[in-house]
Amino acid sequence: MSPMAADLVRTIDDPVNPLISNLLDGLDALEGLDFSENRKTCPYGLITSEKQLELLVNENRLHPEVFGLKNYEFQLAGTINYGPIRFRNDTTQSEGLRDDLIRQLMGRVRVGLGLRGKDIFWVATTEYGYENRIHTHFLVGIAGRALVPTAALTQATDRAFTSLSAHFNESQLGTLHLNKVTNPLGAISYLCKEEYRRPMKHFIFSKTII
Repeated sequence: MSPMAADLVRTIDDPVNPLISNLLDGLDALEGLDFSENRKTCPYGLITSEKQLELLVNENRLHPEVFGLKNYEFQLAGTINYGPIRFRNDTTQSEGLRDDLIRQLMGRVRVGLGLRGKDIFWVATTEYGYENRIHTHFLVGIAGRALVPTAALTQATDRAFTSLSAHFNESQLGTLHLNKVTNPLGAISYLCKEEYRRPMKHFIFSKTII
């Protein structure tokens, strides 16, 4: 039991009160998630249980889409930091461009690996950052993942992103950062995190997830 939970126990006259029991269970479920001052940030890499997901959604720290993604074995996490201004605007038109880019990217990854449409699953979302630096996070995985190692998926994604510059008539689209997923619940939590003063979040799903 966490020190916070132990302190509560010492101040409660009726330890079998169900409301108190639920509170203590919640505190213990979040033990190990050392939130920073005022609990404003969350160490997503430490999230390892569905109970933690539930509590963080209830605290409005994660969007509920996390529940629909928790059973998918994503292999690769990516972040696109856009270069051209038309991809970085906070407009409906720019959102459409970003949607088109991620769909084109995943389509080229699939073709490059010789996969069928039902063999690949992915999800992406737009984030705005503290300085309104719009970027896209995405997660991607392959059904029957043993047939496509993560290294091959990484190479295919990198090649596909580079090839998209010509499609959009740009010399370059920005930077792409790719990382192997080692903690699936942490990865989907990071993707589904709430942004300050932005209660709505735009998600894009592959047809294999929808």
